[in-house]
Amino acid sequence: MADSETTPLAQNTTSTPLADAEKGSTSRVASVGTTSHNSASAGSSNSRKALRVEEANVQQKRSPPPKSQVPVKSFEDWQNDTISKVLRITLDKSAAEKSSHVLIYLNTLVDELKEEYPENASGKFKLSQSLLDRALFARLSLDPNGMSDNDDTTIAIASLPDVPLFDYLVDCWKSVADVKKNVLAREKILDPAVLNQRIEVLDKVKGLVVSYAGLILQSPEMFPQVKTSVPLGSQQLLPKLLAETDTEEGLPLEFIKDLAIRFENDEFEEASSDLTKQEYEDITGIG
Repeated sequence: MADSETTPLAQNTTSTPLADAEKGSTSRVASVGTTSHNSASAGSSNSRKALRVEEANVQQKRSPPPKSQVPVKSFEDWQNDTISKVLRITLDKSAAEKSSHVLIYLNTLVDELKEEYPENASGKFKLSQSLLDRALFARLSLDPNGMSDNDDTTIAIASLPDVPLFDYLVDCWKSVADVKKNVLAREKILDPAVLNQRIEVLDKVKGLVVSYAGLILQSPEMFPQVKTSVPLGSQQLLPKLLAETDTEEGLPLEFIKDLAIRFENDEFEEASSDLTKQEYEDITGIG
């Protein structure tokens, strides 16, 4: 009796095959449940990560690319290249050769600059605002009917376009207007200081071109001109004013306005004296 009292049934740890099987089954069920729960958690976590990656990719596609405000060229190079392009001139002999002399090499101006700046060992110069007037004057001074002992000058003369100087200057004005339009189209991606620098150069080129165009209309003999049957001076202007604006035969309306404003109306009216007052006002927009 004493033995049965000291060994309660609840503490019976006798093992049987069925008990072992049930115990193993219970353990496996618990293990499977835990594994399933872990797998579900891992799957949910992976789904969330994939969703976040997808959202990040979508956001990246929606976001605009970073704006670059650093110009590819330095201001000095841009200024040189732009003036060279719109006036079709250069201070670099190799640039003239590469362009098949579409760019006229101003060798006389280069020689002058070499004398003025002997410290410039390279002898290379770039077009700039400070040289703009001298450069355009040198270009207009080339005599298309002349001859020279200097090979560079001879090549330059032979490469001149066979058009009156007024037509050359109108083409220059159109080129400047196109460049300015392109610069303004990039206004949002250019640094404001860079934008202002470029507009200043273009406006100066534009103003100088208009000034020389007006002077040549008033005094066509001021510079050497090609031999042509086309009337020069104010007689050259009249048919262009009567033609449709912005056509090959006509003139850009903005150019006409620039010319009228630059020469204070009265001088421009004198050059277009064969127009009626109404025609003049209709063309220029100035009454």
